Amino acid sequence: MNIENMTQKDFRAIPAHGDWRVIIEDFDSVVLLPERTKHDSGFRCISYVLCKKGEPITRLGSCSDVLNIDGIGGYGPYDQRDGCGPVPAKGWCIDCLPESGLFRLFCDWELRAAERVSDQSIYGIEKK
Repeated sequence: MNIENMTQKDFRAIPAHGDWRVIIEDFDSVVLLPERTKHDSGFRCISYVLCKKGEPITRLGSCSDVLNIDGIGGYGPYDQRDGCGPVPAKGWCIDCLPESGLFRLFCDWELRAAERVSDQSIYGIEKK
């Protein structure tokens, strides 16, 4: 089903990606799905629906309360943080899906999700 026609209920029905150690295929947008549960920080948790070509791929769990774009501080993946400086600009955009009213994040690059901890990070990577 195309994400533009999906309801919040449809998004919540997408199976969660179980094993955080399994690599997730690259994607081109992420839909932010607010949860009712709260993080230890006091902020609401967020689930992330990863999408490719307007179709959902998987849903990442709901233990995160923060989405880091291009990593913490915009320095890219953690293992590149020392000495690499900020990553190139990606042209990040946010829009609001017509049916569900959820926010969708995308850019001019392909996207990759980092291993999940308390925060979730996504990175723009050059298109193949």
